[in-house]
Amino acid sequence: MANNNVFLAETELRVSEAAGVANVRIVRTGSLENTVSITYGVSADTATAGSDFVDGFGTATLAPGVSSITVPVTVLNDSLGEPTEIFVFSIVNVTGATLWAPRTERISILDDETPAPPPPAEPPFVSPYNVVEESIASGFDTPMKMEFSPLNANLAYVAEKGGVIRLVDITNGAMSTVADFSSKVNNRQDRGLMDIALDPNFASNHFIYAFYVADPVGTAGKIGEDAPDASGNRYAHVVRMTTNATGTSIIAGSEKILVGGAGQSLADISGLGADNYTDPAFSGAISSERYNAGAHGQMVVNGIKQDYIKLDSSSHAGGALAFGPDGKLYIAIGDGTSFDYADPRTIDVQSINSLSGKVLRVDPATGQGLTDNPFFDAGMSLDANASKVFQLGLRNPFASAFNSEGQLFLTNTGWNSWEMIDAGGGGANFGWPYFEGGDGGVLQRTNGYQNFSQAQAFYAAVANGTTIVTPPFRAFSHNTSDPGFQMGAITGSSSIYTGNIYPAELKNDYFFQDFNDGEVYSVDVLDRTKVGLLYRTNGGRPIDFVQGPDGYMYYLDIYTGQLGRLNITPKADLPPGVDIPLAAIGSGSDTLKLRISQDAYQGNALFTVSIDGQQIGGTQTVSASALHGSNTANTLDVLGSFAPGQHTVAVNFLNDLWDGTPTTDRNLYVESAGYDGVAVGGAQPLLALYSAGAQAFTVSDTTLIA
Repeated sequence: MANNNVFLAETELRVSEAAGVANVRIVRTGSLENTVSITYGVSADTATAGSDFVDGFGTATLAPGVSSITVPVTVLNDSLGEPTEIFVFSIVNVTGATLWAPRTERISILDDETPAPPPPAEPPFVSPYNVVEESIASGFDTPMKMEFSPLNANLAYVAEKGGVIRLVDITNGAMSTVADFSSKVNNRQDRGLMDIALDPNFASNHFIYAFYVADPVGTAGKIGEDAPDASGNRYAHVVRMTTNATGTSIIAGSEKILVGGAGQSLADISGLGADNYTDPAFSGAISSERYNAGAHGQMVVNGIKQDYIKLDSSSHAGGALAFGPDGKLYIAIGDGTSFDYADPRTIDVQSINSLSGKVLRVDPATGQGLTDNPFFDAGMSLDANASKVFQLGLRNPFASAFNSEGQLFLTNTGWNSWEMIDAGGGGANFGWPYFEGGDGGVLQRTNGYQNFSQAQAFYAAVANGTTIVTPPFRAFSHNTSDPGFQMGAITGSSSIYTGNIYPAELKNDYFFQDFNDGEVYSVDVLDRTKVGLLYRTNGGRPIDFVQGPDGYMYYLDIYTGQLGRLNITPKADLPPGVDIPLAAIGSGSDTLKLRISQDAYQGNALFTVSIDGQQIGGTQTVSASALHGSNTANTLDVLGSFAPGQHTVAVNFLNDLWDGTPTTDRNLYVESAGYDGVAVGGAQPLLALYSAGAQAFTVSDTTLIA
C-alpha cells in the first residue's frame, strides 16, 4: 500500500465567501509511473447546495509523473449575514492507486458579512509519556487484526486484508501461513478480511472465526465491477474454521458459514455485483438485502432477506469480532451503504429485521440468535435477524473490545462531522443515521438524513420516550474550531489495557487513533473524562492494538506492514532547546540527518523525503513543539548506502494551509542538515517551504554542497 497512495492534502479548509472558489488539493505519494483516475463528490453539511456552493460529482486525473492536482470547487456569495457554514469534499473512488486517508475534507465558508468568533480554548496537545514503537515483525501485506495464541504465548495470528492469516513468533519475527482464502475475499478499498477471533476453548476445539467481504464464485472471468476485487456491490460472511492440533494450518473443508449464508452468488446482489451504490446515480435502486428475497427459500421478514450481510458500497463493512465474557460471539456490522451522500437505503439500520448497522450476539456453535437477546420474542425463530441483534444504530463499527465489567466498546466511524466511541448494554440504539455524534451526552442530528420523512418520526419517538438513543461514550468533532480533541477517521483496539507494565494511570484505558493524522489517544473506560494524547506516530498508521499475555500492548501498522510492541514510560520534562528525534527511515551505512521545524496552524506539517527521486519511508509528521524560531526541532535520520558523487535530497511539503495572516499560516522548514556527521553548508534555514510542493538541496559522499 505504501507504494502508490492517493489522499487529500488537508482535512479542513477555510475560504472567504467572497473568494468564489475553494481549491482542494489531492496528493499522490510513492510511484508516479501510472495514470490515476479519481472520482470525487461535493456535498452539504451545514451549508446549502446551490445557495452557498455548487455540489455534485466529478473526476480528476493524475497523469504519469504528477504528484498532486488541485480541484476548484465553486463557492457562491450572497448578501446575507450568516454564521460559518460547511460543505464536504470526498474522494469516492480511485483507479490506478490505493485510496488512503484523509479522504474527506471539510470546507468552511467564512461569511464576509459576519466575522467568525474566536475559537475556544484547546486541551493540552502533549503526551505525558514517552512512547516507543518497537518493531517485532515486518513484511505483512496490509495487516488488519491480531489475536494471541492460547497454545503458545509467543505466537500471534495476524489477519491480512487480502484474505491471508499468518502465524508470527514475537520473539524472532518468524512467520508462516495458516490460511489463504484470498480467492474468496473482495480486497477493494475498505473491504477485505476485516477481523479474526479465536474461540475461548481454542485449545480444545481449535476454532478460528473470520469476517470477510466475499467475491462470489461467479466473479471469476469478469472484467467489470463484478470482477474479482472490483468495487461493485458484494456481501459478507462470518465463518468458522478449524485448525490442526498445533494451530498452524486450517483443516481443508472445515469452513462453515455462521452468519451471512443467504449471500451465495452474484444473483443475490442488487445490480448483480456490477454496480457500486456508493454513487448516488443508484439512489433509487433496491437494497441487496431486499433484492431477490426468498429466491433460495430463505426466510424473509418485512421484505428483508434474513441472514444476509449487504455491502452496497465500497466501504462500511464494519467487521469487528469479539467474544464476550459470556462466551458468545459478538459481530459488529456496518450499514453497508454509501459514505458519500444521504443514502435512502441506510434507514434499514433502524430495523431489527436487517443486519446492517448492528452488533449481533450469536451462538458460536450455530450462528443462531439467542433467547436472552433483547429483541427476541417468544415463538421467534433463532434464524431470524431480530433474534441475533444485540445493539443497533451504527454506521461503521470497525473495532470492539470488552472492559472488565463486561461492557462492549466500539469505535464507530462517523460521516461528515463526528468520530465516536460507543458503549452500551443490550438493546442500545446509537441513533444512526438520524444522529451523528455530539459529545458530553448531547445528540447531534445528522445533516442530510435529518431531512428524511422517516427522520421526523424517529425524532418524535425520541422526544416522547418511545425510542431511547444512547449518546456516544466520547465523540470527537471534525471541526478544529470545536472544543476538545478533534479527529477525522477513528480506529481502535481489540483490547482494553489491564496490565501492570505501563504507568498506573493507563490501566483500564482504551487506545484509539485518528487515522488521518497518525495520532494515538487513550480514554479511561471507567471515567470518560480522562482522555488524552498518548503519542504521535512517525508516518505509520497503527490499525489495531491488542494486549499480549506479557501485559504489553502490541500494535499492527497497516501502512508499514509491521507488528510491534509499545514501550511506555513517564516523560521527563524536556528543557527548552532540546531537539525531539523522529524514528529513523531507510536502511544503510550512510546517515543524512535533517533538522525540521514548522509554523503550526490547525494541525502539524506533513512531509516526505526523497533521495535521487526515490521516496524514503512514509509520510512524516512534525511534532507540535518543534516550532520555527523556538530553538526546538525534530531530527530525522535518513539512512542509506549511497554511491560516491552528488545526490539530490528533496523534501515535499504535503499540507500547506494559509488563512491570510502571518499567524494563520502553516509552513515547513529544514533548519539544517548533516551527512555522515559533516554539516551541509548554506543559509539557515536550509529550506523554507511556504507552500505545498518539494524543494531540494544536494549532498556529496565527499564534498558537501548547499
